[in-house]
Order: sequence, then C-alpha cells, then structure tokens
Amino acid sequence: KLRILKRLFAYSSVGHMGYILLGIAASEIEGLHAAIIYLVIYIITGLGIWSFIVSLNRCNSSIKIFTLADFSLINQSNPLLAYSGILLLLSLAGIPPLSGFYTKFCVFIAAANSSLFVYSFFILVISVVSTYYYLRILKTLYFETKVMRVNFYPISKEIALTLSLSSSILVFLFANPNFLWL
Repeated sequence: KLRILKRLFAYSSVGHMGYILLGIAASEIEGLHAAIIYLVIYIITGLGIWSFIVSLNRCNSSIKIFTLADFSLINQSNPLLAYSGILLLLSLAGIPPLSGFYTKFCVFIAAANSSLFVYSFFILVISVVSTYYYLRILKTLYFETKVMRVNFYPISKEIALTLSLSSSILVFLFANPNFLWL
C-alpha cells in the first residue's frame, strides 16, 4: 500500500506529466493548447498541495506528517486547512466541479480527435486508479478518527494566502474556462 506522502505525490506527478505528453502527442494546436492549460492548472494545484503539506509540518512541529494515517486529526484541528487540501486533491483527481476535470477533459478530447484511442483509454484507466489514492486521503481526513487531544494549529499568512488563492483559482477557472483559452 502506498502510505508515504512524498512517494504518493511523486507517482502522481509522473501521471500528470503523461497527460501533458498526451496533449503534445496529439500533434494539433488543440492538443498543444490543452497541454499548456493542463500544465498551468497543474502548477497552481501543485503549489497549493505543497503549501498544504508544508503547513501541516509547520503547524505540528513536534509531529511530522509523513503518512496517510497522520492526516486523521487535521479535520478536527483545522477544518479550513483540511477543506483546502481536499479541494486541491479533488482537482488533481479531476472531479467535475474543479478545473482539474476541465483540463483532463480537454487533453482527452484532443487525443481522441487525433485518433489516439488506445492512449486515451490507457490514460482514462490510470486516472481512475489515481483517483482511488486521492479519495483515500479524503477518507483519512474526514472519516477516520483517532482519540487524541485536538488543538487548533494556526498557519502562516503566506501559506494561507497561497492555499486560498490556488483553491479559488481552481474553482474560478472551471466556472469561467474562457480565461484558459486566451
């Protein structure tokens, strides 16, 4: 089982680069544009995810968060931080109300229009598998509880700004995708 967060996000980044390469392999302007949009959204989401992880380690200076089991108290200690992290993870997974879904859909359509059906199917299956791992983090955050004393851990202003901006941008760009096609 994949329990170490660094390894989880390392494998995740390899999969996301596969989406970008699939957009480039489409060999059309639509595919290249979809790959660039995917890269921009992935950078925003990655910045938010790593800010989330850094804030966890900074908040709990005595307890370092390295595994999925360490996430179980975050919802109780800082619910807004947990919500921001879940919003970013769901965007990485490509869940529809977020811009991660829109960018994956654009790459998938560009690949299908270029007759890359086998690769499109393969990337779709990989997406389903990666969504399982992201939803496992959601399950750990919200549905697994440990009996421990819970303290509210504040986060720094810079990390709070990064988390809120990246989360807001992901929702805004899904609601207004025309900004992505400039």
